[in-house]
Amino acid sequence: MVENDHKSAISTFFSAKSIFITGGTGFIGKQIIEKLLRSCSALDRIYVLVRPKHGIHVHQRIEQLCSLPAIRLLIPNFKTKIIPVLGDITKNEFDLSNEDQQLLIENCQIVINSGASVRFTEPLKQAIKSNLYSVRNMINLCKKMQQLQSFVHISTAYIHPYRLDIDEVLYPMNEDPNLLLESIEGFSEKMFDYLSKKLLINYPNTYTYTKSLAEYLILQQANQLPIGEELSQLNLNIFFSSFFFKLAIIRPSIVGATWNEPIPESFTN
Repeated sequence: MVENDHKSAISTFFSAKSIFITGGTGFIGKQIIEKLLRSCSALDRIYVLVRPKHGIHVHQRIEQLCSLPAIRLLIPNFKTKIIPVLGDITKNEFDLSNEDQQLLIENCQIVINSGASVRFTEPLKQAIKSNLYSVRNMINLCKKMQQLQSFVHISTAYIHPYRLDIDEVLYPMNEDPNLLLESIEGFSEKMFDYLSKKLLINYPNTYTYTKSLAEYLILQQANQLPIGEELSQLNLNIFFSSFFFKLAIIRPSIVGATWNEPIPESFTN
């Protein structure tokens, strides 16, 4: 994104649109929010899914986000654009209230799915809830969004680590992610720990495994999203990353603090 709002085609795309983001208080999510507020100031609202954490209420967590120097010092009147939404990516339908769900369905045109567990040692059952179940929750919510214009999923460069190369395509897997999702309630964590020895044979950890499954789930269900008939033709050789994308999967590698923009080391983990 470029700095000049008035000349940027990207900022024009975001103008008067509302965004729903998960993982907005995380390392990458904070940078996405800051960049959108600064470079696309004509956007309408950013709805941020937040859960209470360590006794800190959602509004306090949003205040912590808003107190970051990169946001507080560089973006005037930004607080009116950030709307906290109480929820949890690991719960059914994000544990949204009926009112909040309807608010998102009626007002959002863009969805950014950044919420995930990045712990490499996460038990398999919890990793499935955070990195796969959460994606199904987002897909199900998006199916109801008739104004939806863009679905962005934050993945990782380390999917399918057994391959010698990774292209900009979506890869199938031997496991059906829907079967694993159906097993969440019926199988104990101990059973999932036993299964992980077999399922993770080509994966170094539950993080890369569940993030790979999440991409496969998107491949299976993308044609059900209300963002254009052309998605019904989705196949393994298509990766939606065009300039005005409708469906995009972003695969970042290792991410560190900012080098220069907006200010040096303005975001650290």
